Amino acid sequence: MQDLGLAGTYAVNDEVRLFCGMLDRLAFLPVADVPAGMQVLRGAIPAVDGMNDLVDYFDVTYVTGTARRIKRPQTSSTALTSNGRRWRESAGDSFVPHPCSTVSTAEVECT
Repeated sequence: MQDLGLAGTYAVNDEVRLFCGMLDRLAFLPVADVPAGMQVLRGAIPAVDGMNDLVDYFDVTYVTGTARRIKRPQTSSTALTSNGRRWRESAGDSFVPHPCSTVSTAEVECT
């Protein structure tokens, strides 16, 4: 907002603040509805210099661009074990396993 010269406008213009809030709220739409939500917002951009540039940036960065592509972490036990082993190896002699990490659930007594 500052790079586009909109910080001052945001501070005094209710329409701009409301619109920016709607941009933020795209995050609460189901993923499949975000592009349609972006199109709705494109039709409601306040007539203020710099707002079209803001919407273009937001769209490219968060909606259609690479920032929205999130790489999911691996969840297989092999991947987690491998990552944990790598971490323990890098910790060297300072790694001390938690006492419960070697106890099976059959050995635990609930009181």
